[in-house]
Amino acid sequence: MTHRIMLGGLKKIDNEITPEASRYVQGLRSRHTYLIADENRTGLVFDFFSTQLQQKGQILYQCTGRECGSSNYWANSVFERRILYGPEQYQHYIVGIINGYYAAIYVAQRATGQVYAHLDVIEDQQVSLLDGDNLLRALQTLVGVQLNIEPDEKLTKKLVQILNADASINIYIVAHDGLQASETVPAAIKRTTQVGGAFKSRLVAAGISAQRLQAYGVGPLAPLEGTGPDRLELIKIADVRR
Repeated sequence: MTHRIMLGGLKKIDNEITPEASRYVQGLRSRHTYLIADENRTGLVFDFFSTQLQQKGQILYQCTGRECGSSNYWANSVFERRILYGPEQYQHYIVGIINGYYAAIYVAQRATGQVYAHLDVIEDQQVSLLDGDNLLRALQTLVGVQLNIEPDEKLTKKLVQILNADASINIYIVAHDGLQASETVPAAIKRTTQVGGAFKSRLVAAGISAQRLQAYGVGPLAPLEGTGPDRLELIKIADVRR
């Protein structure tokens, strides 16, 4: 499943909640909300989490107070926990990566003075796909594998290993992206076709036969709900035998 990670403060544009920046991540998500008993200092609670994240992982974004945007948006729209809503000056948010997991932490104080900490943890699918068995199983499914528009080197090498190990696997490489400023649909299709072709070239350069790979670009014509517009899909070509 695809989840959106907020990497900036929230604001409302044309009745839609819009972060200053965000990232779409595929993976399994777990959600936990904790009441912090006998403590009403949100800053102290937040410092604990941020220190842990800084020591064990990489911080991607953090904010405090009104720079985070509306507490109502965070509580009800992002984390879907009404109990997190409170005065904006006491809210804190931080998101980072630890060992292939995204951790998004929101600390807030209600008007009653109670302090809550909410934690979203998402296992990054691209990291789990580095397990060859996971990547192979994903390729076997109808929807195939959804990747970032520019897959990293580790994942590319793992795909090459799988293709080398099983010469019967041939794949479609399909690039997607939304329209850029002043761009027409035909231009977007041409641009994404070049993106798909570039990834095909990476695989060919790594030793995979070009005859086993077909690259396409569809621009904005195949949107997927809950997924960012820019993505690369790998789909196993069906082995049709007469």
